[in-house]
Amino acid sequence: MSEKIESSEEVKALQKKIENLEWQVEKAIVNTYRNILPIFDDLNRAKDNIDSVKDLDSLKEGLKLVSHKLTRSLQSLGLDEIRVKEGDTFNVDKHDAIVGVDTDRMVEDGKIISVSTKGYMYYDEIIRFPKVVVGTHKPK
Repeated sequence: MSEKIESSEEVKALQKKIENLEWQVEKAIVNTYRNILPIFDDLNRAKDNIDSVKDLDSLKEGLKLVSHKLTRSLQSLGLDEIRVKEGDTFNVDKHDAIVGVDTDRMVEDGKIISVSTKGYMYYDEIIRFPKVVVGTHKPK
């Protein structure tokens, strides 16, 4: 802010704006906790009962449900997975290449061979690039 503050009313107005922003940030944090805590409870219940589980299929199903619940919760907070799959063209602006793999097939040059870690966006901002293995054509 390079503007000169002329009056105590302007100072008070700016202080009020700052207080309002602080309140909004605090509410957003509390809202995030409210979304995540039920999933945390589910995971703790699963952990506490893991030794008494007799049916592995029900354990798998429960884990899938908790994962789905967490995904929905994170999406409601603005987080979304970056969709990338094998065969997609590598894009330095959207992917993080962790290794290049030599291939003798020209069709795999510059293509994603595998995805090692999913990437995520918060609305329009990438917060973690997907980590991928990229094919590099080496003619014989």
